[in-house]
Amino acid sequence: MKKSLKAIHQGGSSHVESEIALSRALEKLGTGALNQEPELGAAFLKFAVVTKEQSNLQKTLVYFA
Repeated sequence: MKKSLKAIHQGGSSHVESEIALSRALEKLGTGALNQEPELGAAFLKFAVVTKEQSNLQKTLVYFA
C-alpha cells in the first residue's frame, strides 16, 4: 500500500513539474511574440498564467493527498 501511494504521489509531483515547465515555456513564447503579434503574445501570456495557477492548485492537491 505504501509503495502504491508513494508512486501516485511521485507521479502527481512529476505532472505538476511538467505543467510548471509548460507555463514557463508559454511565458517565453508570449514575451517573444509581443513585438510581432501583440494579441497572440498576450494570449500566450494569459494562458501561461492560467496554467501556472492550475499547477499551483494541483501541487496543493498532491501535497495533501
